[in-house]
Amino acid sequence: SIVSWALYDFANTIFAINIISLYFALWVKVDKNGRDITLGDILENCKDHGKELLNALDRWSFNNLELHVQKPRTRVLLVTCSSFLDVDGENASKVLILRDFTHEKEIEQMKNDFVSNVSHELRTPLSSILGFSSTILKDKDMPPEIKNEFNEIIYKESTRLATLIEDI
Repeated sequence: SIVSWALYDFANTIFAINIISLYFALWVKVDKNGRDITLGDILENCKDHGKELLNALDRWSFNNLELHVQKPRTRVLLVTCSSFLDVDGENASKVLILRDFTHEKEIEQMKNDFVSNVSHELRTPLSSILGFSSTILKDKDMPPEIKNEFNEIIYKESTRLATLIEDI
């Protein structure tokens, strides 16, 4: 994964940056006329223009804040920040470390989708089995032909459930 970093002062001006990896992570276009890159330049393609990150910068440090880049392609970056003091002990600057977390986030979403789909597929036959077996148990005077029909449904749904479990 791409790791980027940037040092900025409290006027929100970036004064040191590994621009190549930052370009690939955030798609920031560097001004060739020597214009200073600001935090706003970096955050312009992010969800809510990086509002959550900007709010977090008031803290001395933070770890693993998710920054969602929306264009030109969706990326999820984890941002860690730490402050530096100048010789007088005053806050002088911060370092931001950005790690591309997109792949891990996609895998997490695929796992969640898989679990959701599997639980839905398992619940469907299980509901039929529980419903029909409960009806048979409660109705002692059920006619034998209806009881047989319910038992066939229970058997078919049990077989379906076993097949689903084997496929997992």
